[in-house]
Parts: sequence; structure tokens; C-alpha cells
Amino acid sequence: MSIRGSRFSLPVSVDGSSYQFSRFFDCHGWAAWRRSWRHYRFKLRGWRERFTSHHPPLHGLAPASARCWAKRFDQAALSESPRNWAHQWSLEHFIRDGLSIVPKHNLISNIGAGVDATNCKRGFLWENVPLGSVSWPLTGPPCIAPDERLDRAHEHWRNNHRPWPLRKAWQFINRWQLGSARFRRGGID
Repeated sequence: MSIRGSRFSLPVSVDGSSYQFSRFFDCHGWAAWRRSWRHYRFKLRGWRERFTSHHPPLHGLAPASARCWAKRFDQAALSESPRNWAHQWSLEHFIRDGLSIVPKHNLISNIGAGVDATNCKRGFLWENVPLGSVSWPLTGPPCIAPDERLDRAHEHWRNNHRPWPLRKAWQFINRWQLGSARFRRGGID
């Protein structure tokens, strides 16, 4: 459903593939196909009704992650003018069991942080991540399915879907930039 240039220190595939598949969309350095983008809806009112009993909301996610995403979608649905468009695209990925292609190496540098930024005024933990490059020919994973190891790391380190005390401790450490960026990213670079 989408392809991205960001990797943000997530663990690389154990099979040596040039890319992996994830059920999570990431809005840093991304692209989509017209056939996918036609499903996008900016307004999320009634998002829960779009699911069926055979396709429950946010199936396949860890319970803590599903609760966090549902809260984000509910907040966006209540807003007359959501300030974020990416949550809506994430929802479409979940609804359609869409996959995002994740490169083996980080291919982008985030420049949207700082005092003039819309969402990252205090900086962005994942800025200045080392850049890699694409090696040709590409080698794909053995099957078209989400990489569970990659998605668990994404939920834990990128989306901060942890139990409440751990989430608050991690937010405090990042807010005050305690420790190195490597430490705050979970020890992975």
C-alpha cells in the first residue's frame, strides 16, 4: 500500500533482504500508488463502523498498541480540523491489511524538527539517523507478510506502546534528553 524511505533504527531482517514488510505506515519519506491513495479519507468520523465482525478494528496489533491507535483515531474523528493527516493513512493501512515496504537502510534525513516545526518543536528523537543506500539488484523477503520482529520494535520504540509507567518514564527521558540518542532509541542505531 505504501513504500517509505525511513527505517529509524529498526532491526534489519535476518534473511538479508533489501526490504521488509510492515503493517505500520510511517510518514517520513514515503510514497504510495494511486490505487492505494484513492482509499484515503481525511475525516475519521464513524471509523469504527467501517469494520465488520469478520474484520475487527485493529486486528493483528498487540492489545496496548490497538488501544493507543484507537485513541488516536477517536481524537482525530472528534476534531473538526485534524492537524495530522498521517493517522488517517495509518487507519487505511489497518482497515485494508495494507503493508508498507521498509528499506534495509534509512534513506532519508528528517528536516522537519525545530522551533519552526508544526509537530516537533523540541526536536525529533529520530532526526540525524545515519543514511544508507540501496544496493541493486534488490532481494525480497521470502513471503509478502508483515515482519513480526520489525513490527514489535516499531510499536515499542517508534510508537511508544508500552505499559503506562514505562511510557511516562521514556517520555520524561526524551523530553529532557537524558542519555544519548542511542540510549533513547533503545540501544539500536
